[in-house]
Amino acid sequence: MLRKLFPQSASGWLKRVEAAMGVNNLFDRMPPPAPHAFPVTNADVTHYSPIGRLTFVRARVKL
Repeated sequence: MLRKLFPQSASGWLKRVEAAMGVNNLFDRMPPPAPHAFPVTNADVTHYSPIGRLTFVRARVKL
């Protein structure tokens, strides 16, 4: 992924870097209500995060 952004003449450590980023629940929509199936939370929180929109960035270097 990063190899496409940088030329092959990049230093050795850059070839070992892996990066990712993403967004869960991009439009920050609420889950469909299901009060009869889930009386405490009124929605299925196992499939819909109660956090709402969540962005993340991850990077790692392979040794």
